[in-house]
Amino acid sequence: MKKISIICLFILQCNVSFCQNTIYKVKLYNQISSTTKMYYQGSGLNNKYNSLIFFKLMPSFSFQKNKIEHEFIINTLSKYRNVYFNEYRDSNQLFLSKRVTKYFNFGINYISHYKLKIFKNDKIKTYLSLNLEPIFSSSSSKSNLSYTFPTNLRNLDINFYLQPRLSYKLNDKLNLEFNIPLNIGSISYSVNNVLNPAFNPQQQKTLNSEFSFFPARYQFNFGFALKI
Repeated sequence: MKKISIICLFILQCNVSFCQNTIYKVKLYNQISSTTKMYYQGSGLNNKYNSLIFFKLMPSFSFQKNKIEHEFIINTLSKYRNVYFNEYRDSNQLFLSKRVTKYFNFGINYISHYKLKIFKNDKIKTYLSLNLEPIFSSSSSKSNLSYTFPTNLRNLDINFYLQPRLSYKLNDKLNLEFNIPLNIGSISYSVNNVLNPAFNPQQQKTLNSEFSFFPARYQFNFGFALKI
């Protein structure tokens, strides 16, 4: 019992010491971005994806120990369902088709900020940051038509950024934040399943992976950081 008490006291003391020397912040960014990407759909088909975003709020949490600040951002979190109806005629009969597609997206950023001494003004701090961004997305689609088959698509993107950052001190608690993530590399892996019973499970699956340098993705983030 005495040993357990000593261990608990030691852990508590370490936690108190860590908290006393650590700076915690909560942040809220708005992202402006432009993205162009190609997705492989199987059977020699490609999907081109273009996105232009002017308003996207992203919450984050960071802590600074010694000279390095560690930050975690939730950049994507969504789950929704679309239902498509289509009327068509076959042999003078009217049919109504229904397709249900479900989507799920989740992405985070882990960023290590390294302070650079550029300005003499203590209110302005500059950083060079390393940014790792894994994003997972999935979709499943099912129709009531007999000649179509359910499909499942899963995709994992991992983006690597070099990120200049500027922080301007408004007061002792609040900072104004600016950063420009430069996408230096991207890894993409996708699995597309078409559940056609005429094929075995291995034949139903299409795998695709790619690595690209400096993909066509441009971002600018600005927001506020509150010290807690």
